[in-house]
Amino acid sequence: MLRRREAQNLETMFKTLRGFKVRMVVASLIYIVVTVLMKSNNFETGVPLEAISSIRYLFYALALLVGLLLNYLRNNYLAPKGADEQLLQRLRVSFFIVAAFFEVPILFGLIIFFMSGSTLDLYVLTMYALILLAAFAPRYRDWKEHTQHANQFSQASY
Repeated sequence: MLRRREAQNLETMFKTLRGFKVRMVVASLIYIVVTVLMKSNNFETGVPLEAISSIRYLFYALALLVGLLLNYLRNNYLAPKGADEQLLQRLRVSFFIVAAFFEVPILFGLIIFFMSGSTLDLYVLTMYALILLAAFAPRYRDWKEHTQHANQFSQASY
């Protein structure tokens, strides 16, 4: 079982990071609102979408690689490794890794928008980023499970 103080620390840290996650989602939606406003004010780039098709497909491929990388990091970086005094630090770092990679597909969508004026790519890549965030952002029950596993391992090693 989690000690009371550890459970409180874990819950407090998770609530703080959850607030950060909500702000990230709101920021991504603000990007969309800004691009829609720009588009409604006759935003033009002069570059047709066909002219940047290779860059566009490269960005989609890189966005898919981000998802694979997040899966790899979750399975290897966060795998329970027995007693670990720095588990809470690893959990916090894992959240910020997901947060950093969450922005990558959205940035690709923004780049495509500024190059060609295509909002569809921004919408698709933003939805993909939101799916990544939902799939890979740490969950409280997972954090609690990792901490309990580490506590059981440390008690068994005495």
